[in-house]
Amino acid sequence: MARPDTRRRLPRPSELATMTDRRFFRCLLEQGPMSRAAIAQATGISKPTISESAQRLLAQSLIVETSRRTQGHQGRSGVLYDINAERGHSLGIALESGRLQARALDLKAGEVWRHEVPLATAGSPDDLVALVHKMIALGREQTGTELLSLGFSVADPVDPKTGEVVPLPDSPFPVGHDLNLLKDFDTAGYPVTLDNDVNWATLAEKALGCARDADDFLYVYLGQGIGAGLYQSGRLQRGNEGLAGEIGYVQTPDGETLLSLTNRQAGQPWDDLTLTSVGHAIAMATVLLNPALVVLGGPRVDASDAFNRLKAVIEARTPRPVSIEPSGMRSDGPLVGVSIGAHQAALRHLGMTEPA
Repeated sequence: MARPDTRRRLPRPSELATMTDRRFFRCLLEQGPMSRAAIAQATGISKPTISESAQRLLAQSLIVETSRRTQGHQGRSGVLYDINAERGHSLGIALESGRLQARALDLKAGEVWRHEVPLATAGSPDDLVALVHKMIALGREQTGTELLSLGFSVADPVDPKTGEVVPLPDSPFPVGHDLNLLKDFDTAGYPVTLDNDVNWATLAEKALGCARDADDFLYVYLGQGIGAGLYQSGRLQRGNEGLAGEIGYVQTPDGETLLSLTNRQAGQPWDDLTLTSVGHAIAMATVLLNPALVVLGGPRVDASDAFNRLKAVIEARTPRPVSIEPSGMRSDGPLVGVSIGAHQAALRHLGMTEPA
């Protein structure tokens, strides 16, 4: 019987070139302008190979030679390379009840534009799509660069298999139920990504917030709606239909959902019953998931000492101590998250990171 061939296939020259280009680009993204010699030292790749990579990236307008030079003790000074911020921008758009927010990042992940407009509560999906097109056009006008990718944050659950919004009762963003943004924009020529607002806020917390060093944490967004992001074993968990973390549908002993309970207090500080009920639901999720960290975000966290009161409820109902922290991003976590996601999609589209 023939033995299976367990030898690994060596990368082809084109694959090696792509891997080198990605490491070159990643160095600039993480550390800023660098010389070829410095990149070779940081990556362990030979100087001639790095020089070839520089020429490929320059030809694609992904990097530029800066006016700065290295300061050597002898010989010629070296050229410093940087990511070409003018190559284009990625755009994250957050849709929620009452407002549409947009945030554009250049190729270096620097914010170059941010804008917000009100949303009519009685608007139609067609009106919303038309407004998004206007926002895209305005982003191009304000940045003066090409749109490389587009990301959407929607204040409704999104099925990760289909990209469709999953309608649920008492939704804080019912107009989203009839949206299909992936189909509306899938012929645009650039990648389009979509997820719900709390998942994006969770990823923002992991990238830039107090959960940067946590591989297992629970993020809870408390605003007009209530939702949780589950980040476990280094990955965001979305569930079968994208409904993981929908703790707003946890019922009180009286059979009322948390969403229904909080909707009755819209525009007012939550009373003791509401705070206790919400804190109890977070505590149950904490017991089930055993996270290292619980992050409380959203505009409600700032209201009437809500964070401290919720923290006390959670701590009283969990058998083991757990770190509980307020989010530093509060209400704009979804916008920050979706703009980061759109930037990462742009890098994948340009071949500068591994495919998703």
